[in-house]
Amino acid sequence: MKRAILLLLVASLALSCSSEEATIVEAQVAIRNVFGGLMPTQTLKPDAGTLYFNVEFENVSEPLRLQARWHAVEVAVSEPQVLTTTDFTLQPPNLKASFNFGIEGPWPIGKYKVELYVNDVLERTVEFIVSPL
Repeated sequence: MKRAILLLLVASLALSCSSEEATIVEAQVAIRNVFGGLMPTQTLKPDAGTLYFNVEFENVSEPLRLQARWHAVEVAVSEPQVLTTTDFTLQPPNLKASFNFGIEGPWPIGKYKVELYVNDVLERTVEFIVSPL
């Protein structure tokens, strides 16, 4: 009987340790640098081209449904709007996801944001600015 109780305790501890929720370690907007790598930034030039939204998680034990919503927040040439939405499923053991978005021509000067939804819940918002620098 004592052995059965001990086994149940060990099993419940193992389940509680393995059921940690996935958490975001880092989320950032980035651009390509001259060497082809990605460089995190919060301010970019209109000629930045394609932007990248990189997210890193920890404790991913089951697939995560991710959605990145790119918004123009305060831009002179348009009303606030969702520019695009991208869906992605992160499969363990992967801990990183990358989304990208580009527009034809230069980015209009103004304020933007990317919202990250994890399993349909808004988990993180990252803001960035397009400036003539």
